[in-house]
Amino acid sequence: MSVELGAPKKEVYFLALVDVLTHYGMKKRTAQAAKVVKHGTNAEISTVHPEQYAKRLIDFIAKAME
Repeated sequence: MSVELGAPKKEVYFLALVDVLTHYGMKKRTAQAAKVVKHGTNAEISTVHPEQYAKRLIDFIAKAME
């Protein structure tokens, strides 16, 4: 297989959105509170409020596709 110089590359992205199907109820709120107590309010923790999670996910995807 030969590749021409300057030819556009073909890219394939796979994206799984399993986390968006997770209910943010009392269990998740408790987990977030425990992690904030353990790691502090400025720590990058995985369990966050849905709006914050959505922004973080969109920022990650945009940066990955630059």
